[in-house]
Amino acid sequence: MRTKLIRQTVLEALTMAHGYALPEEMLRRHVDGLMRPPISADEWELTTGWLETNKHITRVASDFDESLVQWSITERGRTLLATL
Repeated sequence: MRTKLIRQTVLEALTMAHGYALPEEMLRRHVDGLMRPPISADEWELTTGWLETNKHITRVASDFDESLVQWSITERGRTLLATL
């Protein structure tokens, strides 16, 4: 149940960005603020890995910083969120 809730929270946060990519650090802080207890590093990696592998979220390259990891929701992610 917790895994599903973490995935849903990530997708909801990305939906609120209205098509803009969110830096991973900002996204993680948002999700941590909503989850109790805050998610662990392992939970974060499993969640983002699963969502990316299944094409619900995508990494977005930064024009200014190659090391910056940013995430954006995909149409498939919006569909998943609507069914949760």
